[in-house]
Amino acid sequence: MKFAAVFAVLAAVASADFRAQTAGQDICCAANKDRALHGLPPLKWLPNLDWIAMGHSDYLAKLNGDLNHDEIPGTATYTLGDRFDSINFVYGTAGENLSKGYTNLWATQVDWMKSPDHRANILSPSFTVCGGSVTDPGQFYTANFASPMNPADNAKFYTLHCANGVSTGASNDALPPTVQKPVQPVKPAPPPAAKPTLAPPRESLAVPSPVAPKPAPQPSVAPKPSPAPQPTPAPQPTPPPSNGKCKRMPKGSIAAGKCKPCKKCTTGQSPFRR
Repeated sequence: MKFAAVFAVLAAVASADFRAQTAGQDICCAANKDRALHGLPPLKWLPNLDWIAMGHSDYLAKLNGDLNHDEIPGTATYTLGDRFDSINFVYGTAGENLSKGYTNLWATQVDWMKSPDHRANILSPSFTVCGGSVTDPGQFYTANFASPMNPADNAKFYTLHCANGVSTGASNDALPPTVQKPVQPVKPAPPPAAKPTLAPPRESLAVPSPVAPKPAPQPSVAPKPSPAPQPTPAPQPTPPPSNGKCKRMPKGSIAAGKCKPCKKCTTGQSPFRR
């Protein structure tokens, strides 16, 4: 009976579109291990999410500075939403976790689970698909989470095959088999013997669907009469804009699904508000 069961599994994998292990798959398997402990369904995997995560990890490695969810303004990959648009992924919800300074995935995953915002992305019941990347080598980690606007698209994603939080590949019965070149697996190093005294930087972000209702138009207000011309004072430094509704968020994190863009924030504050 055991032999028959193993044979049936192998036959099913052989008939599906199979993808070899990637660093992104390992990141998703680590997330699925924690999701299973909390009774949540496993995330599936999408190669395109690995691709945009790799691009962002490479961008962060070139900066060699603070973690940031945004790239160069005006580029096609400026925001997380732009990066999803670049692969034609119409999402209902999307999120991103970032980290640097760790030499293995295990320490990164433990640190993410200690942060409320990163943990919220990993354990979100809304997310159904995952992807990720590691760069330089293992110093910059990017994990992308999402759910499609159309739930039927979930059938297009790959089922991850994980063993102890590490991927052994991914398959999809809904897609025809493909022939691919073998990829050198990127296995995470064993857990460190001691935890670092100071946790390396980390970042999390969650964004709502781009298809959202627009705010109702505000009534127009007649312009006030222009005051009498006054003598031009000496130029003074322009103070930063201020908005009483803008709250400073915890450094390096944005709560999943709870922030909106804030156009008038003081210098040093998060460009989002609750």
